Amino acid sequence: MSSHYDRVLIGALLALPALWPALSPVGLEWQWFWPNYLYYAAPHGVVMALSCWSVARGKPTLVMLLLLNLWLALVYGWVRWAVPSHESGLAWLLYIPGYLLSLVLYGIYLVGRQRKACPRGRAE
Repeated sequence: MSSHYDRVLIGALLALPALWPALSPVGLEWQWFWPNYLYYAAPHGVVMALSCWSVARGKPTLVMLLLLNLWLALVYGWVRWAVPSHESGLAWLLYIPGYLLSLVLYGIYLVGRQRKACPRGRAE
């Protein structure tokens, strides 16, 4: 059984792909690095925080983090190769609805697992 710190470390490692778009292809602009990184990695942090207080840890969290990484890579590829450079900032707003939908679905899954683990009629 892995410890809590192992799960947090795995979550941090899975958030590393957020570094890729945070490093601007034009050149590294350090004043924008941390805001960009936090924008890209925010959903990963939410998943890790939810998984710390949830019954459903492990595989569901790993799958969710991988799906978030896939969504980030897809949006990055689309912005990088299909969107004109002068509109790329606006195109990154598409990232938000995708990860919000993912987080809502993950939250619904966690609530369902929580209810399954602790039925209402059960005496404590």
